[in-house]
Amino acid sequence: MSLGRCVLIPLLTVSIASKAIAAAGLVFDPAGNLYLLGANPSTIFKFSPNGAVTKFAGASPGEDWEGIAIDRQGNVFVATDEDHKGDVITRILKFAPSGKRSTYMANVAAG
Repeated sequence: MSLGRCVLIPLLTVSIASKAIAAAGLVFDPAGNLYLLGANPSTIFKFSPNGAVTKFAGASPGEDWEGIAIDRQGNVFVATDEDHKGDVITRILKFAPSGKRSTYMANVAAG
């Protein structure tokens, strides 16, 4: 882990505390950006190595995102439910580095 990433974590903690956001997951992309999945409401925040914080993506009303992953191309993935009840994961969403949302996998059987 680089020093830049170690320094970024305290900035992240302060930002979360000031906005009362609970973190549901963290991932780094190949460029060193940190993505935080915040809960209630489900939102992805992007923390750049220079300290800039932006809202990367937000859930549709009723969606409850679970888990966060990233691939080598910088695509971000989260799991959600299609019926918006928050009880069963049925869909994997993909966000391109530009933030464009698409369904990566539908009809996922969970449990």
